[in-house]
Amino acid sequence: MPPAHYGYLASGVDDDATLFANHDAFSKLRIRVRRLIDVRKIDTSVTIFGQTWNSPIALAPVSSQGAFHPEAESAVARAAKVQGHGMILSTVGSTSIEDVTAERGAPVWYMLYPTDD
Repeated sequence: MPPAHYGYLASGVDDDATLFANHDAFSKLRIRVRRLIDVRKIDTSVTIFGQTWNSPIALAPVSSQGAFHPEAESAVARAAKVQGHGMILSTVGSTSIEDVTAERGAPVWYMLYPTDD
């Protein structure tokens, strides 16, 4: 990966304040062990706004994915479909929402950057 592309993914804006806040928040999460639970019937599904997903994991929006992979958001949509995860498409993505939805086989969420015009 070209150094500039890696730098784009690995850094943040405003002196990386969001990166530090995310790291701080995730460092407070803990896995709680539950003993004597029948693990043969684990259900990680979650219902959000009336739609049920296989897990609470959603693939976050990343802009300009075509700079990192030739199939861009289409490849991510196929992976989300296989795993049953949600997907959020960036306003400044490399692939149209119609193409991503077709690859996903279901609607995706959309992160909209509103503008003045």
